[in-house]
This record gives sequence, C-alpha cells and structure tokens, in this order.
Amino acid sequence: MTDFPYDAGNAGDLIKHEWLLRALDWIRRRGTYLDAFAGVPNRKLVPEAADRLLDAPTELRLRRVQEASLAQGRYLGSSELARRHRNEPQVMVFEEDPEKKVALEEAGFSVLELSGGSGYNALRSGNLAAMPPVQLVLIDPYNAIEKSERHKPAPDTFWKDLGVFPGAVLFFVLDKNPGSRYGILYRQRLARLSLRRPIFRAIVPPILESGVRGEDNKFVEMLYLPEPDAVWFDVERRIVSLRTGARAVAAALGFHFDDRTRPGYEYDRVEFIRPL
Repeated sequence: MTDFPYDAGNAGDLIKHEWLLRALDWIRRRGTYLDAFAGVPNRKLVPEAADRLLDAPTELRLRRVQEASLAQGRYLGSSELARRHRNEPQVMVFEEDPEKKVALEEAGFSVLELSGGSGYNALRSGNLAAMPPVQLVLIDPYNAIEKSERHKPAPDTFWKDLGVFPGAVLFFVLDKNPGSRYGILYRQRLARLSLRRPIFRAIVPPILESGVRGEDNKFVEMLYLPEPDAVWFDVERRIVSLRTGARAVAAALGFHFDDRTRPGYEYDRVEFIRPL
C-alpha cells in the first residue's frame, strides 16, 4: 500500500469520525450511507495518536468504538466505522485509487462504479438514480487534494448537486491557506450554499509538534448539512450532539472549545475549536 502523507487518528480524523458516528444515529435503521472517497478500511496507528485517543474523555464516542482496534495498533476508517454502527446502515463506497480499491474489496466492501470517475460526481443525478435512496453521504477528498500537491476547488457541478441533494451531508475540507484564492472561493460558495440549506461546522486549526503527521499546516473544517426536509426540532437536537462531539474532540486535543460566531462566518452556525 502506498505510504500516506498523514497519520491515522490525526485531528481531522477525530472530528470527522466523531461527527460521522453521530450523524449515522439520525438515519433510518439499515438506511443507505455513501462514502464517496472511501480510502482504506483501517490503518496502522502511531503511538502519539493512540495515546491521545486512549486518554480522551468518555464523551468521545469514537474512543469507545476504536478501543478494540487500538489494542491491535490499528485505526478504523470511515467505511469500517459505518459498517459497525448500531443502525446497521447499508454502506456503499467509492474509491478511484486502485490500491485502496483492492483493500476495500478484500475487506468485503463492494466498490461502486461512478459515471465521471470521481467522488465529486457521487451526487450527480444519474449516479444517485442507480443507488438506493442515500440518507447520508461523506465527502472527504483529502487524498485527491494531497495527490494534486495543491488545493483544487470542487467543481461547480458538485456545489450545485450539494444544494439539491435530498439527504444529509458530511463534508470534510482542508485549507492550508484560508486567504488564498481557493480559500476565498470556497467561502463564497459556502455562503451561497448556506442560503439553500443549514450548515454546521467545526474548525480545527493546525497543531504543532504533536508527533502526528498531517495536522501541523492545515485548517480542518468539518461541515454537517442536515437533509433539507429535516424537522427543525430534530435539527436542534443534532446540534447539541454535534457540539458535544466537538467539545470532546477539543478536550482530546488539549484545545479550548469556543462556539461563538466570528466576523466573516455570520452566514451559518459555527463551532470553533482553538488552542488554549
């Protein structure tokens, strides 16, 4: 397997997988979950990341789910976490990297074929028509960004599809330079999207000298978009759960949790995680 430029269990993994476990609570039992950039089912864990997880507060649901694999020095990826969730979702995965695709198939996953050949096309109407109704999709193009060696904005068609997708969405975003042209374009698109559907976000800043690769030069943004027809009372309960998860991740990272909206982010509800 090709070496990764980041370690499993990094800060981005913690917030992404903590929110994934919670978002899976809100789909129907045996409902359909789609992982559009599935990666690999599990990976070797470095001691620094393992110790951080083992010392995490009990409110961090991810810690409990990962405990058995931590004893074996492994970290479960998003597809494997979903497969083990108590709601027993139907897990569908897509991965364009041949080596990662083989790893998924060897773990028992059936890898989708998508028209357009990219996870960004997972929400295209033609692709969705070939699947059972998708209740939750995870969009995490981290590997694609790393391979390109520079940030590329998601295509315009993806943002249009995101606005009309009938299910819930988890969208993982990395930004090495928020002031860059890409960063500005991303925030403009996010602002327009927030006019069409609610967006809730956790932001994790770079972490220096943690001993875990892949978290020292990037801002992580984890976005959750409830399904457009969700009842607001239910959405408010989800916000409480997401906030609990973000607070637990902050504690695991030794960070301070701050949920105050800041200038420039007024268009949506924002959760911040920042250094003490």
